[in-house]
Amino acid sequence: MQCIGFGIAGIARSCIVFPDYCIWPSNLPAIILNRTLHESSAGDYMFYIRGIKLPQFRYLWALAGIYFTWHMF
Repeated sequence: MQCIGFGIAGIARSCIVFPDYCIWPSNLPAIILNRTLHESSAGDYMFYIRGIKLPQFRYLWALAGIYFTWHMF
C-alpha cells in the first residue's frame, strides 16, 4: 500500500507540490517563521498586501497577532 501511495504521489507531484499558490492559510505562520529564521536576506523580502509594503519580520508578527486574537475568541 505504501508503494502505491508513493507512486500516486510521484505521478501527481507536479499538480500537488509545485503550485505555490495552493498554500493553506493555517500553514502560513510556520512558512513565514521558517523563511525568516533560515534565509540570510530575510529583511530584503517584502510582502505587498493591498498596496501596503511589509517586511517579512513584521508580516510574521502581524500573522502571529491575528492568529492569537482569533484563537482567543
